Amino acid sequence: MIDLIDLTESINATPVPTRADTITQAEAENWPQPAQELLCRSTAQERHQSRVARCFQVARAVALAIDPQEQRDGEIAHLLCLAGWQGVGGPLGLGAEAPGGTRTSQRIWPWRSHVCGKGRANASDGPAWCQALYGAQTQVAHEVTGDYYVPSGYVAAFEVVLEWAGEDPERTAWAAELQQHLQAIAGRRVLNAWDPWRALWAEVYSACVSPFGATAPMPVQDAQALRIRLRRAEE
Repeated sequence: MIDLIDLTESINATPVPTRADTITQAEAENWPQPAQELLCRSTAQERHQSRVARCFQVARAVALAIDPQEQRDGEIAHLLCLAGWQGVGGPLGLGAEAPGGTRTSQRIWPWRSHVCGKGRANASDGPAWCQALYGAQTQVAHEVTGDYYVPSGYVAAFEVVLEWAGEDPERTAWAAELQQHLQAIAGRRVLNAWDPWRALWAEVYSACVSPFGATAPMPVQDAQALRIRLRRAEE
């Protein structure tokens, strides 16, 4: 995604200090290790909030680049954050159950290194960035209007992504990857016995099982028809 959308401004606007930066700023390089550890532990929440801010701003930037009319930008940003910490794969192909948990996809999708830390879920900073993506997901839901709790909201967001992708090979490959994440998200809802929209999530999950291969997403007209069908059922 960093190759498809310029994220330089969002990255520069949200500096993310590391533990080493914390020690340097406090001129504590020569402190004994236990004292350095105490300093870093006391400032851990500040570093977490800076990571959340980075994830939020980057997700918003990507969403607005895809949806400049702001029709479904909130849902797109929310979906990106969810996919980032959850990933795909695992025993059922549904990604991690908790931020930083076990999954098959190792990249903190959809951003590579220097955007969200080292950019890999299995890197030393991977769990911290997965937690930040989880926090950014919550922030998006609180600050940006969107349909975050019904299946049609996510499908409508994906429909906008497909329209943005058009016939561009790189964009469509990225959309196909996003479809795998949407499938994992829907699958988790299917297995949640308390979800009121469980039957509709089953439709989303099944629609995302692509017959077109891993590099081709569903046609935009299929996403549109699914969104209309879901919206009618939700009403």
